Amino acid sequence: MKVILKQAVPKVGKAGQLVKVKPGFARNFLFPKGMAVVADKGQIRALEARNARDASKLAETLAGAQAIAAKINGKTLRIEVKVGEGGRLFGAVT
Repeated sequence: MKVILKQAVPKVGKAGQLVKVKPGFARNFLFPKGMAVVADKGQIRALEARNARDASKLAETLAGAQAIAAKINGKTLRIEVKVGEGGRLFGAVT
């Protein structure tokens, strides 16, 4: 039986995945706990649309991150800290 997971299920799959499970596992565990829905044509289409939307959001985020990386690439950052004897730091620079 094919189901779409609403949340991550250990050893089965992640949220939003289309997985094949045994019918008894789906009926007795996944459906009563609200962890999955039956994968009919409408649900599969909605899942594909959601995945396409998420992929476009990810592409936008990646493009923005690359633009920021291009702006700061090659720039130097100087952090002044107090040091003790022998040039050792008092704490850690994180």
